[in-house]
Amino acid sequence: MSPATSESQRKLMCLALSIKQGLTPASRSPEAAKIAAQMSEEQLKDFCKSED
Repeated sequence: MSPATSESQRKLMCLALSIKQGLTPASRSPEAAKIAAQMSEEQLKDFCKSED
């Protein structure tokens, strides 16, 4: 997989990663919580990378 294509997508994926790791409550973003449930931590880490 490649890094996220937009800054907003990257932020959503990083939030989903934080939820997956138990650092952020799922109630903060139902959309990110759904993504966290559907993707592996490795996939989320990959999407969360910035394109520097």
